[in-house]
Amino acid sequence: MYTSDHGDLMGEHGMLFKGPSAYMGVFHIPMIWRVPEITKPAVTDALMSSIDYPKTLLNLLGISKRKQPPDMQGFDMSAVLKDPENSADQPRDCCYIENDEEVGPLHERLRHLITKEFKLTIYEGHKDYGDLFDRKIDLDELNNLWYDEQYNGVKFKLVNK
Repeated sequence: MYTSDHGDLMGEHGMLFKGPSAYMGVFHIPMIWRVPEITKPAVTDALMSSIDYPKTLLNLLGISKRKQPPDMQGFDMSAVLKDPENSADQPRDCCYIENDEEVGPLHERLRHLITKEFKLTIYEGHKDYGDLFDRKIDLDELNNLWYDEQYNGVKFKLVNK
């Protein structure tokens, strides 16, 4: 398994490094799995979070559920590794990300909800502002739909998820 703890902005949106940022450049991290006799070369759009790694690894190693920590968070994503194209085997329908920065005078708390279709960002203490991006048609996150009344239903659904 090869991965990272975060991505980096490489000039997207005029920004560098990692944050606090509401853009996918920070959230979309490399993840390469090779499990002999299980994985085959593939790319998937399945949503996965770093909290899924322990449960996935333990199940791939054959550690029985009764020997795993009972309150372990995350999903076992081994079905996605075995068949990355089968969307029925993708247990995660969203990823929830918290970003709390307290560096010098900077105190930002951001909450992000990412689905295959949308990415929502809430800025704590700023109830009238947020980000809503359509991940299918706005890959560069240039068109913030937060104030677009056509997306009020989507925004309401995601905020309450």
